[in-house]
Amino acid sequence: MAQFGATISGIVAHEPRIALVSNMTGQLAAAGYGTASYWVEHVRKPVRFADGVALAESLGAATFLETGPSAGLGTSVALLAKGRPEVESLLTAMGQLYVDGADLDWRAAFSGLRARTVTLPTYSFARQRFWLGEGAGGKADSSDESGLRPRLDSVDSKERFCQLVDLVCLHAAIVTGHSNSHQIDAERAFQDLGFESMTGVELRNRLRAATGLALSRTIIFDYPTPMALARHLYEQLSGGNHEESDDDKIWSVLRTIPVRELRRSGMLDKLLLLAGQDESPAPDAAVSDDVIDSLSPEALVAMALDSEDDDPD
Repeated sequence: MAQFGATISGIVAHEPRIALVSNMTGQLAAAGYGTASYWVEHVRKPVRFADGVALAESLGAATFLETGPSAGLGTSVALLAKGRPEVESLLTAMGQLYVDGADLDWRAAFSGLRARTVTLPTYSFARQRFWLGEGAGGKADSSDESGLRPRLDSVDSKERFCQLVDLVCLHAAIVTGHSNSHQIDAERAFQDLGFESMTGVELRNRLRAATGLALSRTIIFDYPTPMALARHLYEQLSGGNHEESDDDKIWSVLRTIPVRELRRSGMLDKLLLLAGQDESPAPDAAVSDDVIDSLSPEALVAMALDSEDDDPD
């Protein structure tokens, strides 16, 4: 620690211009903050992060901007994100803060860049502004729950599940920087899609706001694919209010199984047999692997169920 203290001894911390909370004490920074001995003690002592956040809230802080290289807060606007360009991360964070009602100094943010404000493009015959007016600050209600639940209640169980898959893929695309949800494979693991702990928490926050559900910080690990996560949302939102038939329940479970897993378990061949495929088909009647892989679980099961309905026995 002596070497560490000697290395940082030349760093000078000036008097803070805004209230500064120390994570070493959990209180407002006092005399001695930023000295070499302060940082040595900070390394030795437990980090009182929760106390610091609680104090900031008691002083009126309602929005937290996280500027560190890793995630520490469960609900915050993350300024830095792994794998994203710094400028893009900064502007995205500023956009989130603005939408949440924060009063930003745009001139300071773009100082020296010759940036200027422009009006939103509109049709010449329908010029309207949709920005919040003056005095409309404060935490915006970003929850879409009021519109989501009635929409889900108005459709059958199959369509309800499909809409939730679309919802998960949409927010997953936004979090990972994709231009649309079609770039998210619902059957692919979140980790293979580029998710990590911080982006997983961001996805959780978005889905919590959209559904009104209490969701775990570890949802991308508990439900490792968008399809599996959509199944979890479906079950939570149904809450016993939607009575499913036995067929619906079977469909619901089978939809979450990737075709490759059906093949690996040996179930794919059985489903194809139920669908009327000969166990030893002639070469010209064989279903190629590429065709099978292109079929969704719904299509495979539909083939099987249609065949079962046609069975005279």
